Amino acid sequence: MLSCYLIANLIKCFAYNPLRSKKSMNFNDSIFVCSKPLQFFNAASIARGYGIENAKMIVVDRAISDAESFSDFVLSNYLGDLFDEVIFVSSYDEAVKEVNAAKCRNLFVEDDRVSLYYLFQKADHENLLVYEEGIGTYLGHYKYMLSWPKYFRWYLSSKLFGCGLDFGESRSTKFVFVRYPKILIWFKPKLAGKVKPIAGHISEINLLKDQLFEFCSDNFQSLFDEGKAEEDVALILGTWGGLKYEDYESICGKSYSEILYKPHPHDGAGIKKIADIRELAWLPAEALVLFLAEAYRKVVVYHYGSSVEFYKRDLPKNVEFYCLSSPGLRYQRIMKAAY
Repeated sequence: MLSCYLIANLIKCFAYNPLRSKKSMNFNDSIFVCSKPLQFFNAASIARGYGIENAKMIVVDRAISDAESFSDFVLSNYLGDLFDEVIFVSSYDEAVKEVNAAKCRNLFVEDDRVSLYYLFQKADHENLLVYEEGIGTYLGHYKYMLSWPKYFRWYLSSKLFGCGLDFGESRSTKFVFVRYPKILIWFKPKLAGKVKPIAGHISEINLLKDQLFEFCSDNFQSLFDEGKAEEDVALILGTWGGLKYEDYESICGKSYSEILYKPHPHDGAGIKKIADIRELAWLPAEALVLFLAEAYRKVVVYHYGSSVEFYKRDLPKNVEFYCLSSPGLRYQRIMKAAY
């Protein structure tokens, strides 16, 4: 027999109509703040999908590896198009100063939990909105890693000051923008009235595939000089610190025509002795997958609990995923809900 909680989730999921929620919405005069390439593309999809005028973007680039190249791409493709202004800063404090100077109506941020919530509450804005930043949006892990004393302090902060215990749950958050509304509502039914749909980062990447391809290495681009329709290729997505060399050796023992490596977007770390192609860390893994899927018979993506597999429904059918690490309970729950 289904529990009351499960029944409530089912009702809210099937009752949710993303098209109805999108009508008659106006988010003009908005500022977006992000600190990851994936967040940037999600923000761009919101600005494009909702036809936002007078949109500005602030990128906190301190944690983005190859940030200068990322800046070159953004300024050459988005400044004056979707965004009236794109500013790169090195800290969130600088981002708040920029928001205060602009006096925006709508402030889109990546998180409304504890530290960032307190920080952006100081900023001059009317409406606080949050948007997707990866699988942590759907089921976060921070609160589950805290000791009981720390969790209790966080809980008290949420009650006294309004910060979110989880993504989208702050007292001040007006709307939550995500790619898969029904999955978010499944995990967080109380957010059903706040959730708004977005086309998402892969949709945005598809629109700018040619421009992204220009930022790929010459070695990567050379892979497409000849037909690969009968060959398989492996793409390894590095985690923090690179990847285990034994994993790399194991993959090398398989029959792939090419083995490619993309480091984590925050540290850009590789592994010793790796001889195959390494791409810029900020380049979306999804873009590399899209390029390869058009040329090769099969693309096998090896990863360490990456968000990319979560978005596989937006990727071609000839893409397979293999997780190199033991997926934790949280990751298993998210993937089970998605597929």
